[in-house]
Amino acid sequence: MERISEIPFDSDRKLMTTIHKVGNKYRIITKGAPDVLLSKCIKIYQNGETKMIGLAEKEVVLNRNSNMADKALRVLGVAYQEVENLPNQINIETIEKDLIFVRTNAE
Repeated sequence: MERISEIPFDSDRKLMTTIHKVGNKYRIITKGAPDVLLSKCIKIYQNGETKMIGLAEKEVVLNRNSNMADKALRVLGVAYQEVENLPNQINIETIEKDLIFVRTNAE
Protein backbone atom coordinates (compact mmCIF):
# COMPACT_ATOMS: atom_id res chain seq x y z
CA MET A 1 0.00 0.00 0.00
CA GLU A 2 1.31 3.40 -0.93
CA ARG A 3 1.83 5.55 2.19
CA ILE A 4 0.64 9.06 1.47
CA SER A 5 0.81 10.63 4.91
CA GLU A 6 1.53 9.95 8.56
CA ILE A 7 1.10 11.39 12.01
CA PRO A 8 4.35 10.48 13.79
CA PHE A 9 4.56 8.68 17.11
CA ASP A 10 4.20 10.98 20.06
CA SER A 11 5.05 9.76 23.56
CA ASP A 12 2.34 11.95 25.09
CA ARG A 13 -0.48 10.46 23.02
CA LYS A 14 1.26 7.04 22.67
CA LEU A 15 0.08 6.54 19.08
CA MET A 16 1.30 6.66 15.47
CA THR A 17 -0.88 6.78 12.37
CA THR A 18 -0.19 6.13 8.71
CA ILE A 19 -2.50 6.79 5.77
CA HIS A 20 -2.37 4.61 2.66
CA LYS A 21 -3.96 4.76 -0.77
CA VAL A 22 -5.81 1.51 -1.52
CA GLY A 23 -7.58 1.59 -4.87
CA ASN A 24 -10.02 4.50 -4.76
CA LYS A 25 -10.06 4.63 -0.95
CA TYR A 26 -7.75 5.44 1.91
CA ARG A 27 -6.79 3.13 4.78
CA ILE A 28 -5.92 4.76 8.06
CA ILE A 29 -3.82 2.53 10.34
CA THR A 30 -3.08 3.51 13.92
CA LYS A 31 -0.84 1.62 16.33
CA GLY A 32 0.06 2.27 19.91
CA ALA A 33 -0.82 1.70 23.54
CA PRO A 34 -3.95 -0.49 23.63
CA ASP A 35 -5.65 1.49 26.41
CA VAL A 36 -5.23 4.77 24.51
CA LEU A 37 -6.10 3.20 21.17
CA LEU A 38 -9.34 1.69 22.49
CA SER A 39 -10.59 5.16 23.35
CA LYS A 40 -10.41 6.01 19.63
CA CYS A 41 -12.33 2.90 18.50
CA ILE A 42 -16.03 2.38 17.87
CA LYS A 43 -15.80 -1.13 16.42
CA ILE A 44 -13.76 -4.29 16.84
CA TYR A 45 -12.61 -6.79 14.22
CA GLN A 46 -12.18 -10.37 15.40
CA ASN A 47 -12.74 -13.82 13.96
CA GLY A 48 -13.42 -12.32 10.53
CA GLU A 49 -16.24 -10.08 11.76
CA THR A 50 -16.56 -6.38 12.50
CA LYS A 51 -19.02 -5.28 15.17
CA MET A 52 -19.62 -2.41 17.54
CA ILE A 53 -17.22 -2.53 20.47
CA GLY A 54 -18.76 -2.77 23.92
CA LEU A 55 -17.45 -2.58 27.45
CA ALA A 56 -17.02 -6.37 27.61
CA GLU A 57 -14.75 -6.44 24.54
CA LYS A 58 -12.75 -3.49 25.85
CA GLU A 59 -12.31 -5.22 29.21
CA VAL A 60 -10.98 -8.39 27.51
CA VAL A 61 -8.43 -6.35 25.56
CA LEU A 62 -7.34 -4.40 28.63
CA ASN A 63 -6.99 -7.61 30.67
CA ARG A 64 -4.89 -9.24 27.94
CA ASN A 65 -2.79 -6.07 27.75
CA SER A 66 -2.25 -6.13 31.51
CA ASN A 67 -1.34 -9.84 31.50
CA MET A 68 1.28 -9.36 28.80
CA ALA A 69 2.66 -6.20 30.42
CA ASP A 70 3.01 -8.13 33.70
CA LYS A 71 5.35 -10.49 31.82
CA ALA A 72 7.49 -7.48 30.79
CA LEU A 73 6.22 -7.67 27.21
CA ARG A 74 5.80 -4.51 25.17
CA VAL A 75 2.24 -4.41 23.92
CA LEU A 76 0.96 -2.59 20.83
CA GLY A 77 -2.58 -2.41 19.59
CA VAL A 78 -3.58 -1.86 15.97
CA ALA A 79 -6.72 -0.25 14.61
CA TYR A 80 -7.80 0.91 11.18
CA GLN A 81 -10.48 2.66 9.18
CA GLU A 82 -11.22 2.87 5.48
CA VAL A 83 -12.55 6.11 4.06
CA GLU A 84 -13.40 7.29 0.58
CA ASN A 85 -12.18 10.84 1.14
CA LEU A 86 -9.65 12.39 3.47
CA PRO A 87 -10.47 15.52 5.48
CA ASN A 88 -8.98 18.82 4.34
CA GLN A 89 -6.70 18.85 7.36
CA ILE A 90 -4.89 15.70 8.45
CA ASN A 91 -4.39 15.79 12.21
CA ILE A 92 -5.16 13.68 15.26
CA GLU A 93 -8.66 15.15 15.64
CA THR A 94 -9.71 14.39 12.06
CA ILE A 95 -7.91 11.06 11.52
CA GLU A 96 -7.53 9.21 14.83
CA LYS A 97 -11.22 8.60 15.49
CA ASP A 98 -13.97 6.06 14.72
CA LEU A 99 -11.38 3.32 14.31
CA ILE A 100 -11.81 -0.47 14.22
CA PHE A 101 -9.67 -2.28 16.81
CA VAL A 102 -8.05 -5.47 15.48
CA ARG A 103 -8.19 -8.31 17.99
CA THR A 104 -6.47 -11.63 17.45
CA ASN A 105 -6.96 -14.78 19.46
CA ALA A 106 -3.23 -15.16 20.14
CA GLU A 107 -2.11 -14.96 23.74
